[in-house]
Amino acid sequence: MRMFLLPSLLVPLTAVACFASDESRLFGFIPATPEMALPAFNGSTRFSRDFVPSTSTWDEKADERAVFLGRLVHSQDEANSWELRLGKGGQIYSFAGPFGESIPPQTHPWTLREGVRNHSLWVDDVWQAVAVCLRKQNHDKIYHENTKRAPQNRIYNMFYFIHQAGVYLREPTQEETFYSPELGSYWAETERTFYVINWGQQANPPSIHKSGALFYTKYRDCGDGTIEVTYLLYNFGEDELDYLNTPWGGVRTSSLPVQWLSTPAGELERKRNRFGEGLKQIDETGGFFLWAQEGDSADRYALGLVYGKDRHYSSPEGGYERRSSRIRYGFAGANELRDYSVFTVNPRPCVRPGSCFFWRNYFVVGTFAEVVRRSRSLVKSADYGILNIAEEASPLLPYVLSEDPLTGQNVLNSQDEADGGRPDALLYAWPVEKSLPLILMRDTQANKLFVSVDPYINSATVPFENPYKPGDEKHQRYQNRLCYRQYEGTEYIGLLGFVLTKDCITGDKTEYAPLSSVLDDKEYRRLP
Repeated sequence: MRMFLLPSLLVPLTAVACFASDESRLFGFIPATPEMALPAFNGSTRFSRDFVPSTSTWDEKADERAVFLGRLVHSQDEANSWELRLGKGGQIYSFAGPFGESIPPQTHPWTLREGVRNHSLWVDDVWQAVAVCLRKQNHDKIYHENTKRAPQNRIYNMFYFIHQAGVYLREPTQEETFYSPELGSYWAETERTFYVINWGQQANPPSIHKSGALFYTKYRDCGDGTIEVTYLLYNFGEDELDYLNTPWGGVRTSSLPVQWLSTPAGELERKRNRFGEGLKQIDETGGFFLWAQEGDSADRYALGLVYGKDRHYSSPEGGYERRSSRIRYGFAGANELRDYSVFTVNPRPCVRPGSCFFWRNYFVVGTFAEVVRRSRSLVKSADYGILNIAEEASPLLPYVLSEDPLTGQNVLNSQDEADGGRPDALLYAWPVEKSLPLILMRDTQANKLFVSVDPYINSATVPFENPYKPGDEKHQRYQNRLCYRQYEGTEYIGLLGFVLTKDCITGDKTEYAPLSSVLDDKEYRRLP
């Protein structure tokens, strides 16, 4: 049984179901770890969702408990031990090592005034993925009337930045930061790997743009101070996403004040750029970047980021890359309060609707000499690429209809292998090409569960005030638009699987059934 949703959203009718009691079935398509130039694993790894406050210093308005999702900890000797604290958006909001805390304290000078909220707590100065549609990005400066030297405003609602981490706290109606909803996660203890899926958010609320970005993130402890991070973006929206940050982030300057750029010849160059000045095509580098403590000792501590080379840009399979990839780096101004040295990798592919893009990086913790050595050895293991998953490649997830004891609704629940019998529905476990995610949500006002392929279907909206005057060439584009407040009225519970519309099926359409034939409760099945 294959599945659709919409008037023609279908589900598979005949296939082998993939039974599992955890979320592991959702992540099997993420490209596997390559053979790496590393010795056998050393040290120990643990993951915990139990919150224990970090010993790091944060902005006085920051509530660490509000962002916390889990802790990934590697224990070894002092030089190679580290702790990642992962936020609800899948972001790294704390990265502690032998150099201390390396994530900036989240302090912004303009928020220090009494009564002003810090709008950017752990949604900007963190390690995360970001996606942009350049065609819809708008940084226009709108000038006020009636003054000769008028102040200029950028209209945040028109910005197009999808953050893995979450939404800025800009609106007065927002009571707390809305982190990108976690839709599934899995701790694979034997692999020492944590997987998480998040629905990425348009960062500037309320936005006129929707987000069709699912971010999958894989954190793997490779031992000896090396952490593999794989970002994977599935685009289920209508926009081409063609400018990425994988990752966006940086370090706390007071902990790691010295920047080192690798060169193609294998040398290191010390950099003193401010952010905006430091820019290199990645093939003009040696494939990695370092931050280090002051001094000349080979035993001083450092943190490396290995991003690799632009290996597919000029190859036949690299036709999805519109421009070569680059890095941007530098101190975030001269402000000591923000305490931030920025770094980002900018792949510039065309991630069309219905396709995936992944990028695999490595963090390396240790002494300066060891970080340089291991970073060089990992350059060939860093990789990226477009994925288009065929229908026949994905496992199918079996579901049965049963009554929810709290709401009395007839809802989809995972079928256990021991239950036996024919499932009521099968969903794709992986984002097959041009599929849509079926997301379980709760209407918080009605206290009712529902499923939809449109995470905005229950969102509050407000009219957008068009900043362009009639006659302006952009006026029509922004006329009668709505802004979305997806953080009001909806709880995002989890990803059930993926479905196809009738026109996107490549196989035998007779092997599918309409989702509407399985879910006859229209309140539970909300269609766009």
